[in-house]
Amino acid sequence: MQLGLICARLGLGQVESVFWGRGGILLKHFLTVLLLLSQLSTLANADVIRLQADESTPRDLDTAKAMLARGDLAGCRKFLAAGAKGDPDNAHPDVVLASLLLSVGEISKSKRVLHTFALDAGNQFEAHFAYARLAVANGRWFDALAHTQAAKNSKLPTRWSTEYRHATQVELERLVALIALERGDLNEARRLYEHLARNDPSDLATLNGLGVAAFHTHDFKIATAAFKRMADISSDSEPYQLRMASLFRAVGDAAKAEEWYRAAIQSGRSQAVCRIAFADWLISQNRPEDGGRLLTVGEYGRDEVNLRDFHIGRSKRMLGRYAEAATIFSRLTRNEPNNVQYSNQLALALIESHDEAKRARAMQIAAANASNSPNADTLSTLAWIQFRLGDALLAEKTLNPVLASGNVSRDTAHFLAEIKRGLGQQAEADRIAQLVAAASGPTFYRSGTSAENLNAK
Repeated sequence: MQLGLICARLGLGQVESVFWGRGGILLKHFLTVLLLLSQLSTLANADVIRLQADESTPRDLDTAKAMLARGDLAGCRKFLAAGAKGDPDNAHPDVVLASLLLSVGEISKSKRVLHTFALDAGNQFEAHFAYARLAVANGRWFDALAHTQAAKNSKLPTRWSTEYRHATQVELERLVALIALERGDLNEARRLYEHLARNDPSDLATLNGLGVAAFHTHDFKIATAAFKRMADISSDSEPYQLRMASLFRAVGDAAKAEEWYRAAIQSGRSQAVCRIAFADWLISQNRPEDGGRLLTVGEYGRDEVNLRDFHIGRSKRMLGRYAEAATIFSRLTRNEPNNVQYSNQLALALIESHDEAKRARAMQIAAANASNSPNADTLSTLAWIQFRLGDALLAEKTLNPVLASGNVSRDTAHFLAEIKRGLGQQAEADRIAQLVAAASGPTFYRSGTSAENLNAK
């Protein structure tokens, strides 16, 4: 797996934010690395730049966003400019405007604002820094590197105070470190993060970056120390053992991942989070009994119950207990009707029923999901349900875009084998089935459509 994908799956996303004066809207000025998430199943989206407002300023942000919602771009710019007056330490209103546009999904308008802003020679540093953050958010690491280099060679705005200029340069170094990490320049990333950590040993984003860089250069002692430092600093930080488990999971070291997951549970900290993460991993290793059993003990907060039940439902579906799984996913879908992940699992459980009404409901759910959220999971589910309802030709057509994308899971390959078998292409079906049986990774299906013949990998 590429390092960039590893970082994305581990929640190494980013939040773009802007300082807009001490007296007006106070937002962080530059990129901050999000803390490593414990759950790979609840990923941070590394392709979205968001504004993170100071708690005292929601009304000001709401006013600006309301203007944008009405299409009043000029009024919003004027409002932002008025708020920036009287304080030299602020981002240019056009940079704030571009960020706000991006936060509400107006990407093309955001780019146009930045392009116009960049035409002024006096704006070069802020323009390059903004472009670098935008490139990072979209995973364009070469472009991001080019813009950070250009920013380094540009003069900082003269209106900024010495203190603010220094803080900005530190944030630029953090951005450069993240880019090095995502580009796979691990030694350079580690050097930069070590320098940042020496200057500010309590910065959580820096410690997280250092830990990830050290891990991928196989210095597990330093990685552990960095994550432990994070846990010591912040009571909200998850156990350092869980971070190590997530990293070992991402690189496919099952033995080490399990060792660190067990250590995380034994730490006594964030028990519900640790159990959910470990259960998710156990299910991914085709150990549904162990995963489901783990989730039946302990206490769970309101925000954790749905995620716990989701994994319990997955374990039951993997065990072929489809009616129980459907009951769980049905309840979850009622609680969160717009959660495609829940409804997708519900459809896959319902199609195994002998009740034709439930099978029809499975088709209805799968078709809606594939239409509203077309991706590898929803299209594969729709194809499987079309096949189970007797239309192998349509199923093959539905599955073709997934195959063309190369985003083929073990179960999707199983679907393909069964569809080929249904179309009378026995040799091709057998060849694909052999590949599925030899593959590693989670599977909810056995070599045939029945639930009794899984050779778990």
